[in-house]
Amino acid sequence: MIEIKNLTKVYETVNYNVIALSDINYKLDKGEIVVLLGRSGSGKSTFLNIIGGFDRNYAGNYIFDNENMREKTEREIDTIRKRRIGFVFQHYVLLNNLTVLENVELALKVIGVVSPGSRKRAALHALKLVGLRDHANKHPYELSGGQKQRVAVARAFVKNPDVIIADEPTAALDTRTSKEILDLLKDLCRNKLLIIATHNKSIVRDYGSRVIELKSGYTIKNELITDPSKIRVDELDLIIDKELVEDEKLIEQIIDIEKTVEAENKETVLKDLGVDLTNFRLNRQDDFNIDEALKHDLIKQRQQNSKLNTRIYRFLQTSDDFFGKKDYANKSFFRNIGLHLFSALIFTVFLLTLVFGLNFVTETFGGFNEKAMYTREMRGNNVLYFTNDEFLMGEGNLDLYHDLENNFIGDFTQTEILSAKFLDELLIDPYFRYQLEQEKIKYISSELALLGASDVFSIYYNNSSIILTTTNDEIVFESLQNQYQNIVTNPEPYTYVSGFMNNDLDENSIYQFTYVYAESNSEILSKHMLEGSRLPNQSDEVVIPVSYLFEFEILTATDFKDEYGNVLEIIPSKMISDAFLALSEEDRKISITKNVLTFEDDGESYSMHKTEDENEFTIVGLVNFDGDINPYLEMRDDVFISNNANINFSFVFSVEASDLINFDIVNNTTNFDFSKSIQYAEISNDNYAKYNVSEINKDFNDTFVPEIKEEIALLFESWITELNDATELISEYVADDLSPTATANGAFLSDLINNDMFEGLTYQDLLNYYIAQHLSVINDEDEFRYACVGCSIGSRDFEELLEEAPAAYSRIKTADVYKDMLEVYGDTTRLTYQESTNRIIYEHYGKYFNNQFYESFNSDVYSLELVSSFARESGGILSLLNAVFKVELIEMIPGGKALVGMLQDLETNESFIRFMEMTNFDLIISSISTNAVRSIIMIILYIVVYLLLIVSVIFLGIVLINLYSNIYETATRKRIKELASLRVLGTSYDDIYDMVKLENRRVAIFSYGSFIGILFILSNLKVFTNEPIRHFFMPLLGLFFDFNLYDVFLINYAVVIMVSIIFYFFIYRFIIRRVSTKKIMNIDTIEAIRDGDNL
Repeated sequence: MIEIKNLTKVYETVNYNVIALSDINYKLDKGEIVVLLGRSGSGKSTFLNIIGGFDRNYAGNYIFDNENMREKTEREIDTIRKRRIGFVFQHYVLLNNLTVLENVELALKVIGVVSPGSRKRAALHALKLVGLRDHANKHPYELSGGQKQRVAVARAFVKNPDVIIADEPTAALDTRTSKEILDLLKDLCRNKLLIIATHNKSIVRDYGSRVIELKSGYTIKNELITDPSKIRVDELDLIIDKELVEDEKLIEQIIDIEKTVEAENKETVLKDLGVDLTNFRLNRQDDFNIDEALKHDLIKQRQQNSKLNTRIYRFLQTSDDFFGKKDYANKSFFRNIGLHLFSALIFTVFLLTLVFGLNFVTETFGGFNEKAMYTREMRGNNVLYFTNDEFLMGEGNLDLYHDLENNFIGDFTQTEILSAKFLDELLIDPYFRYQLEQEKIKYISSELALLGASDVFSIYYNNSSIILTTTNDEIVFESLQNQYQNIVTNPEPYTYVSGFMNNDLDENSIYQFTYVYAESNSEILSKHMLEGSRLPNQSDEVVIPVSYLFEFEILTATDFKDEYGNVLEIIPSKMISDAFLALSEEDRKISITKNVLTFEDDGESYSMHKTEDENEFTIVGLVNFDGDINPYLEMRDDVFISNNANINFSFVFSVEASDLINFDIVNNTTNFDFSKSIQYAEISNDNYAKYNVSEINKDFNDTFVPEIKEEIALLFESWITELNDATELISEYVADDLSPTATANGAFLSDLINNDMFEGLTYQDLLNYYIAQHLSVINDEDEFRYACVGCSIGSRDFEELLEEAPAAYSRIKTADVYKDMLEVYGDTTRLTYQESTNRIIYEHYGKYFNNQFYESFNSDVYSLELVSSFARESGGILSLLNAVFKVELIEMIPGGKALVGMLQDLETNESFIRFMEMTNFDLIISSISTNAVRSIIMIILYIVVYLLLIVSVIFLGIVLINLYSNIYETATRKRIKELASLRVLGTSYDDIYDMVKLENRRVAIFSYGSFIGILFILSNLKVFTNEPIRHFFMPLLGLFFDFNLYDVFLINYAVVIMVSIIFYFFIYRFIIRRVSTKKIMNIDTIEAIRDGDNL
């Protein structure tokens, strides 16, 4: 059964090597009861680990049922152990959370018994054999020590192993119970190899058929027990004790001798040392004379004397994997819920600390750049409709008429005109694109007005451009006839600030301004208003940035002092608001002057006259900004504005003030149309959803362009119908002309088809176009040469083919092999016919399709360029480059244009925008672009605060790793013993790892769920959500910032995502999995269970 050959095991240490087993040789068979004796350090545990399959690192050979275990993989050894080796230990290693029946069934789950019924029947039978059938539903803690050991025996026996290893099975039991357990083992193992490791030498006399004793890795006794009655226990004890005491030094000397002395000289040296070789045996198999015949007789005799019928179950359906390991992992999780609750608490506190730290840095630091934070918020909470300021013919469209001629002739379908791709080509006309953008915004505005919500959709006009609309009557499609011209070549603001809080402004300078409307931004603006302020709701009301009060020295920082008369370094907004409200009413006003532009006829042209209209506005509030309120427009520095004061104001108005802050046009001309151009429009996300603006957008897209396409299609259909009707008449003539009795009258062929629609086109021309088109596409060289004598098939010019068409007709109609192309003439579905009529339509009307075709026909170009002193704010890398190097200079460098284009694409990428916001890089760039000195301070603050946060996270992480590791190690000692017992039952490391991994996932989910739940509760507590925003001004740095306790507990999704990533990689993978995996991989199975308590 088991054969040990020259087995040696050495433990290597730093200073010396320890010999655990030295060259031992045994042959153990089924039916034997081998009693293994030896003190601590004798090599007994090492021997059990090796035959149990736990230790593979040894010299020599371990043969199990003719299979060399050293040649097996760990997985194969696990399979042998769980199916063929059973274990019984001193401390029972039963799981208290499972019933007696479930403990026994666990051994069957490990060997992969699938059927629950089979597992239960086998387990009950095993319990019946050990006398505990009636205790099956009890838990181990309800049993006596002897009963627990019986359960352990049943668990070892239920899988019908070939070998049972009993390690000190009676050490914790009284004499009577010990005898019962040993009797039970003796009877159950009559056909099995039973190895009993013990200190109790009476077991040798009463139960052993063979005794093996180890000392310091050497076999000092290996004998059959032939007459147990003659062995006196005390005498045996004395003999063994005497040998253990007197021979210890002698053994060490013998080991040295074996290393240095030749084999033939060993006997002489030993005699000189006083060793009696007859009573002391070296570690060689032939020195222990085991009579194999006698051994087998003893085994046979013992089997015959067995009183117990040990019929066992056979299992037909098994698996190599632990059956039900997922269910076991779930039960284990709940069994150790106390540990997991404590661990979850630690992880949750760590994650919340991380979230609060990131939120504090992000929100509070962001408060130092109020404008940038506000801009971010505005862009995230509004839907924008921005128009372009340039409408140019693309480089690929400069020769559009000639480039699309062949596409139209060959691809334009006459049966499905509305779906023809060519119609989309017509609508890329720059003039039409300008019209489309403007009409879309007007349409949305008109639809919202019908819903009574005109104030929620704010339209912002370009106050520097005047658009002249004319009509090109030669364009055949009425909807595409409009031409637009900006009559202003340089920006000249037609509205400007003419008075500011009784401050002296230069009368000869133009003070420009941007603005936002309060109604479409009320929710965002309200959070940044100072105490005592409100948003404007009347046409003569305005809100200004608080920074203007200090910039124009209406208030000074030295006016604000504490109760001791010291000038404040940080001024609360309440004090600023009180000082502002203390100003006289006249000092709280601004004036806006707008131009009224009147156009009059001037012969064939026009003239423009300007008058000025000044309006006064009362300041009803202060907003905590230090710069522009409008987050979408920035002052252009690439245009020249005469008398510009280089000061750009920024205000908040009500939509009621629209007529007062935008210039007016009075058009008294008869032939000209003048208008203002819309720059952009906005609506809040809430109102966008509330009034279903997406549906309004869809309605516009479904009606405006399709209606224009329908108009175009109707005209195409009229042309096609006219040509088809003419073709029908010609086809009758051709049919008569082809008949043998030709009586056709072709006098009508010279008549015009419809001179108003196709000027100069005769019926003969229509037939000729068909023949010429046929000649231009045929591949039959013989037919081509026959029809067109002298023509080259390799260089076919349509005009030449058209001239040869009459002659070709005469030839083709007389050739039976080719005249089929004339016989099908009149079939308007044929491709050749449609191509011929497409060519006629294009030649007559192609240059009049739209303004782009019209101009490109003569190789001319046109464009519409709007001018303004404000451009759309990029607020990104390009704005930073423009502030330092100027984008125009970068574009002059080789590859510069490509770089600028790449950056433009990058700044519109949603992922890049989220990254910039999450890292606050957008705030830094915005700061550098607007205020270099302040930016340096902010960058330093940013770096310092984030470095502190990183250091704190690292420190907390180190503490967390050590704390969790200590908690896990302390609280899971029994857990480690439980896993060790599973290993003893034969569970592979892979299965144990899978179960621990499943349990770890539940710990992680539980911890993460707790974190999200607590964060959600904190973010919804009224004590935080009702906390007002506090605004402050720092005169030394010129910084306006705010602080709100709610921001610290806010569920910032970017922060939560970042923390979730940290949780997965740092806490779950690096801490939870790493700590637990490290512990389970260090399981010392036999020792872990031997030294443990009941689980």
